[in-house]
Amino acid sequence: MGDMPSTRDPRRRAQWAVVPAAAMLLLAGCGLDGSDPGVHALVAPTTPASGQVGDPDAEMAPEQSTEASAAAALDKTSAPAHLPQASLPPRDAVPADLPDSVAVVGDSLTESAQQEITAYLTALGIDVVTIDGAQNRRMTHGDRPDPGIDIVDRIQKVADPELWVIALGTNDVGAEVSPEQYGNDVRNVLAAIPADAPVVWVDVWIRDREAQVVTANDVLRETISGRADSTVADWFSHGDDPGIITNDGVHLTDDGRFMFAATIAAATVDLFESV
Repeated sequence: MGDMPSTRDPRRRAQWAVVPAAAMLLLAGCGLDGSDPGVHALVAPTTPASGQVGDPDAEMAPEQSTEASAAAALDKTSAPAHLPQASLPPRDAVPADLPDSVAVVGDSLTESAQQEITAYLTALGIDVVTIDGAQNRRMTHGDRPDPGIDIVDRIQKVADPELWVIALGTNDVGAEVSPEQYGNDVRNVLAAIPADAPVVWVDVWIRDREAQVVTANDVLRETISGRADSTVADWFSHGDDPGIITNDGVHLTDDGRFMFAATIAAATVDLFESV
């Protein structure tokens, strides 16, 4: 991808991750190194969610309680120290009209963080009807794994989520597509989602391709700006946070999975504050 100039500040950070007051806060006492105290808030939700979408002709997997998976995700004494520690908003700051359901489509980052994403979104009272993440997934190209646009189509055959979270683009940047192709692929995925459905799209971080990533993220924001009730979750700004990304410069550490989920949740709340 070419190096187009960026006029936005790529380091703007989300200020908080929302947890409703009705949820049970889990407070842990150690940070990334196990010594610094911090407040780490999550919940063990009870809202059911189903698994990945596979064969379009098959029924959705039977709903199962997320309590066990959320408990597994939260079975830690340390969530990221970078989660905001004293700035959780008051309950009345959470929008009253959050969606009832969500589908999440992504690549290997989503696949690795699906338990944490489920925990954060169900903490907001949103039923996660499916999370489908796969290694090497691109937006519209490839057949192994199936591209994101195909997964969107499959989900719509068996479900009608009120919100879509799309976390794709990393592997498209890795494939060195042009900015024009990147924008076209984003538009095609958006066109596959019902026009009246809000969208949260997670942007991209790749340590060793920062210039290309900035270009891709600018293209994404420009494209998303043309769609109503849609926003970009700013994952890029957390890419160089300590302890969040593995040594390969792309994938999530255990702590990074919490931050990835928190970024999605914060962007969801921000979107519904503005609609």
